[in-house]
Amino acid sequence: MENKEFMDIIEGLKGSINDKIKDFLENSQELKDFIDFRKKHFYNYSIRNTVLIYKQDRSASIVAGFKKWKELGYNIKKGAKAIKILVPLITNREKEGKNEKYVYGYKYANVFDIKSTVPTAKAVELPTIDTRMKRGNSQYRITELFKRSKEIVEQYIPVEVTDELEAKGMTDGEKIYIRKDRYAAMSGTLMHEFTHYLNHFDEENIKSTNQEEVEAEVGAMLYGSYFNLDISGKYKYIALWKSEKVRLDEAFDVALSSFEQFLYGFNNKKGLIDLMEAK
Repeated sequence: MENKEFMDIIEGLKGSINDKIKDFLENSQELKDFIDFRKKHFYNYSIRNTVLIYKQDRSASIVAGFKKWKELGYNIKKGAKAIKILVPLITNREKEGKNEKYVYGYKYANVFDIKSTVPTAKAVELPTIDTRMKRGNSQYRITELFKRSKEIVEQYIPVEVTDELEAKGMTDGEKIYIRKDRYAAMSGTLMHEFTHYLNHFDEENIKSTNQEEVEAEVGAMLYGSYFNLDISGKYKYIALWKSEKVRLDEAFDVALSSFEQFLYGFNNKKGLIDLMEAK
């Protein structure tokens, strides 16, 4: 394959990710469907590749490359349609006296869903899909949602609601401050600042202010979309900070990882779903 054709495929996949992310941010039900799809089948995959799999085949549940299926004792059905994903190209490099892994590009790979395979006599039993994480169906008043959300965040960092704050919210990495407002507004701000706290106090991974603000605000948008809050005003905020140097796919990756940690918990920390289902 010529290099230009190869690069066109790579750029097309990246563009596909960005287009789908925009769909998620504009359609709360689409976002919920994707989060359910990811947690049921592809939670251990990168978010970007989960987006690609979801866009190409929403009924997919277990995917692998041609050779891997052969190793497992499965043949690919004739005429089966492949799903294209991105595979990072990784090398080692020395930075400030430390040896670290560095992603210097991507290649694409074809994978096939299990429904496109036929088991042979040598087929191994595939692992059961982990569906431990369940989303509760209970509906909460916005006051309840904020109080529960605050309880989740306070497992990591203290939260103070105050009238003495010019901005809607801020964090110094040691405490989150939220200006007293309507509960819906405070809920979005809380998720914004929590995303900052989880991702933007690493001295070895410094990002531009624009990138950090977009990541934090996409976190708030995911929160609002998931809980059916009005996020129409958030697009203007994103537009103020977004520039050519801001990577929307990376922002979505960071924000969704943070939101999933908030929603499902991490290590010994509870997630909001735990509190909802416990009520």
